[in-house]
Amino acid sequence: MVQCFQFTVGERDYGEPSPEDAAWGHKVYHAENMRLETLVGRGVADSEYTYDFGDNWQHRVVIEHVGVADPVVDYPLYQGGERTAPPEDVGGPPGFVDFVEAMGNSRHPAHNDMIRWYGRPFNPRDFGESAVAATVREIAAKRKVAMLAFERTQQPRLVLPHTCLSDILGPDACEMNVAANTCRH
Repeated sequence: MVQCFQFTVGERDYGEPSPEDAAWGHKVYHAENMRLETLVGRGVADSEYTYDFGDNWQHRVVIEHVGVADPVVDYPLYQGGERTAPPEDVGGPPGFVDFVEAMGNSRHPAHNDMIRWYGRPFNPRDFGESAVAATVREIAAKRKVAMLAFERTQQPRLVLPHTCLSDILGPDACEMNVAANTCRH
């Protein structure tokens, strides 16, 4: 299921525009048309990010540092993390607080219902760091392969001088070649 999202940068909202936006007098710009490097180039250092309008997860995104990429490092580079993400459709921040309380207390009246709904125990501290780090390394490896392939397409191609088949096989070969429209002789 695709969830709605929106970045707010200054007075502009970026996301997936909908016909309903105009009905509400609200302009949403296509997020796919805005690159982070463009915003950074304009001096933007923070934005608001809303994910899943139903649960209304709101985040403040702050760009703390922009530096020159190290040419020997394969990006993206996993830096670390903490805590498990909330499950989809848990009810936003208040629902997540209720969920964590119920899951962490076997005597909580909603504990068994939450276990059934979620499908397994929930550890709010274990977000699977090794799996996240491995996934980021896989993304970096695929990006490296794609970048190398792109760089190969940017190299000048070797163009060999034309050699007519008549020079190799005799004059009859050239006539056959002319008939095939492949000889420039």
